[in-house]
Amino acid sequence: MAPDPDPDPDNININDGSSPSQNGHVNPDMECEQRDSQEERAPDFSSISPPSRGDRTVSTQVRLRRQGLRDSTEGEANFAVRSTRRGSTDWRNLIKPFVSNLVFRSLFRHRFQGEISFRPYTCYAAVLFVDLSGYSKIAAAIAHKGAHALSSTVNNCLSRILHIVHEHGGDVVKFAGDAVIVVWEGEEKDVGINLLCASKCAVDLQNKAGSHPVEGTSLVFRIHCGICSGPVESEIFQAPIHANMQRLYHAVGGDALAEISALVDLAKAGETCISEESAHYLGSRASFKDIPGFEEAKLLTGISIEKSMLDNMEKHKEKEFFDRLVRRNVSVEEDFIHPNVLKLLSHGGLSPTQIAQMRNLCVLFIAMTSNGSPVNWLMEVQAVLDKNRCPIVQIIDDDKGVHIVAAINLYEAIPEASLLGIDVCRQLVEKQVGCAIGMAIGSTFCGVTGSGTVACRWDITGPPPVRAARLMQYALASNIEVALDQSVYEDPVASPRMDLFNSSVTLKGTLLPVPVFTLSNAVESAALRVLETVHGEVHNNHVAEIKDYICGPRNRCAVLVTGPSLSGKKIVCQRAAGYADMVPFLHVCSESAGLLQLARTMA
Repeated sequence: MAPDPDPDPDNININDGSSPSQNGHVNPDMECEQRDSQEERAPDFSSISPPSRGDRTVSTQVRLRRQGLRDSTEGEANFAVRSTRRGSTDWRNLIKPFVSNLVFRSLFRHRFQGEISFRPYTCYAAVLFVDLSGYSKIAAAIAHKGAHALSSTVNNCLSRILHIVHEHGGDVVKFAGDAVIVVWEGEEKDVGINLLCASKCAVDLQNKAGSHPVEGTSLVFRIHCGICSGPVESEIFQAPIHANMQRLYHAVGGDALAEISALVDLAKAGETCISEESAHYLGSRASFKDIPGFEEAKLLTGISIEKSMLDNMEKHKEKEFFDRLVRRNVSVEEDFIHPNVLKLLSHGGLSPTQIAQMRNLCVLFIAMTSNGSPVNWLMEVQAVLDKNRCPIVQIIDDDKGVHIVAAINLYEAIPEASLLGIDVCRQLVEKQVGCAIGMAIGSTFCGVTGSGTVACRWDITGPPPVRAARLMQYALASNIEVALDQSVYEDPVASPRMDLFNSSVTLKGTLLPVPVFTLSNAVESAALRVLETVHGEVHNNHVAEIKDYICGPRNRCAVLVTGPSLSGKKIVCQRAAGYADMVPFLHVCSESAGLLQLARTMA
């Protein structure tokens, strides 16, 4: 009779043949005889071969399979364990989706020197904004599964969207959390056919990818879109000093980008809002629905294009694809990606979208409030951020103006991230660069968002970036330079450097009013830090509680002590272990290390 199959497919038993008993018991006499015979024989290394792919990656495959991911040997994969050599064809294909085609419109090569420089580029484009509905609820529902599960869920939905965008000739120029901005650029005479491509794409998106069920839940991703046309400005910002960040950044702005955000807000889930001017270009080929109270926008409900125009659109897309391929320059693509991300990509596998992390970030949204040159402002702000190890995530130019998204702890662990964030805010204020800053701290998803074959970016999403953006808008409206979140004040190291600005503020997306803090004018804060972090009686209670727990009847136990910096966690552990007649051996992990390091501490 055949043995019963293993009920757990992830249960892996390794038997090297050295054990004489199948039930795991070993005879001591036999073990000694085997050891003596092994000492007499000379070692033979001729049969040793490198481990197979299955032996080498079995633990990684099991871990990712438990998170709902599929291996490359199982058909369409969303993870693969493989290193990629930089400079190879696979490497170029890996980093190509990180840089939009619009970037290379700004490249200028000198005829004789052969050097590459950058200059602003302005075009007339059709713009499509695609936003996911239900992201917050879905992220909260699957957050317990880890960063890879969240990344796989979001990127599976975005991959469907981006492949449809690619089929219609769109160029993805910006990722904004759970949204993407796509352009069809050209001269002003091409705006009609580009708007047809964008509108046809939006209708197909709603029909083919408008609803994306999330596996294991009853939740569904929906999309709502906005379409407009107008001038688009593309510019490359070259960081003069880039010790802690990448060298090149792509900034996209213009009238069309300022208009598109308002349009997408008018559309509900399953709807597409289009500007009145763009609707006029479509004419009788499209059907519309009025929006009550808004005369400058309509809802696009359908589109019908004759065969001759469809043929012209196909020829137009083929020509654009060829022109983009000719303009691309692989020598500068890596400069648009952070060096740490390049390292992750080289060891990440066949798809960059499998790279995902949860990190405790200090997120800063910095808006430009001066009337000078945006380039000069960017250079001043970037120099301060780079000096303080606060890399820029992206530069945005939209209806809210020019602003920067930056984060501390994004690529390296910094113990007192909140304190460094306050120092960054103070230095920017003292330099009088003209800015309004919103800052928040918390667990944030970091990883590659999008499709590994069409378009993707390294991005951050989660509550802290949302709160930082809302605080930046509040700072602009309240005419203050810095607005700090409650999460920053909860750090006793940072709280003495903060003052309460408003105890009850209703921000967009918050259910209850929240306090808003700003920078303190106090010069000396050392005494305040001592008073904030010493709590003798509380410590004594915790010491007694832990001592009673570890002296109980259990054979094994674990006690995890968490809290803000300088609050006495280490002293509590040492005293409790001493009272229990144990030798204290502490394994400390910082809050920035995330859940993985916490699991290692427990292990």
